Amino acid sequence: MAAAKKKVLSKKGKKAVARPAAQDPAKKASLAKARKPAKKSAPRSSKKGLTAKPPRGAQHRPVTMVPKTPPPPAAPVKEVAERALDLLRDPDGTLPRFREMAEDVGLSIPALKERLASITPASTFTDLFPSHDAPPHYTWSGRATLTAMLLRKAQFPLAADVVFGGDLRVSDRLFVPGNLVVKGRLTVYGTTLVVMGNVQVDVFEDEYASVAIGGDFSAARALYTQAFLGVAGQTKAPFVCLDFNQGFAKLLGGCAATVLIESDHGGSRIFGPVTAGYVSVDELRTDVALSASPPEALAELLHADARDGALAKIADFDLGSYLWTALGEGKRLFP
Repeated sequence: MAAAKKKVLSKKGKKAVARPAAQDPAKKASLAKARKPAKKSAPRSSKKGLTAKPPRGAQHRPVTMVPKTPPPPAAPVKEVAERALDLLRDPDGTLPRFREMAEDVGLSIPALKERLASITPASTFTDLFPSHDAPPHYTWSGRATLTAMLLRKAQFPLAADVVFGGDLRVSDRLFVPGNLVVKGRLTVYGTTLVVMGNVQVDVFEDEYASVAIGGDFSAARALYTQAFLGVAGQTKAPFVCLDFNQGFAKLLGGCAATVLIESDHGGSRIFGPVTAGYVSVDELRTDVALSASPPEALAELLHADARDGALAKIADFDLGSYLWTALGEGKRLFP
């Protein structure tokens, strides 16, 4: 007797369905290809070059000849440059003694005009300033300071104040588009610093550096520079010392100090009024010649902590270094 035919059930208990021949893997691929609609080719422009063939895998975006939105307005930097150029048509009329200052700090007005005229909306505010790398390097701070003065007159948009609660050491190039406040010691070493606004510090020192300030510069206790310092506004500190022969100071807005010392800081120049209780200068040039103060004037100004040592250093022409060292040791300079 022939054996009964065994039924093959699926996992759900239903009869298995025989796989049709079309489900063979090779034939399945062939059928899928046949059912796929033909790919539409990208429209071609009648003008050669307006529609480029996109790279493989990239989404095609047709070229739009007319922008959907108008171009953005000119950047503020361009507007500032144009206003500065207008001022340079008669610089002494809007900035008294500008030509005299420019000659003193080594700034070429024609070169400045050329730089301002080259500014575009894509430029940055640092492009308005002379290059750090272009010689002569030793005049950069003066040229940058006078440029900052001009830009401030041309309504440079000052940014928010930058405030440091303690000490700040600047060892890389830094551009501050507003005011700078350092409640401790500001040290600039071996680099360049540009501040468009005012600078307020407790103590300032620099070495192998170039500093340009577009506004006023005030130090609560001391300002000690051995490098290249330029200030467009007024400089004010109880102790102002321009020291060492590897730099100079260009103070364009006058200076007010209790003790003002300049020692072998060749090329230093102060424009405007100078007021000081004690003055000791070597090569400093001012609008009105300064007379050296007698030792008695210094004795009346100094605190007892520093008085005797300072009086002993007058004859050695080392008074500035002594007072600076005494300040670093924590001694009080003034009552």
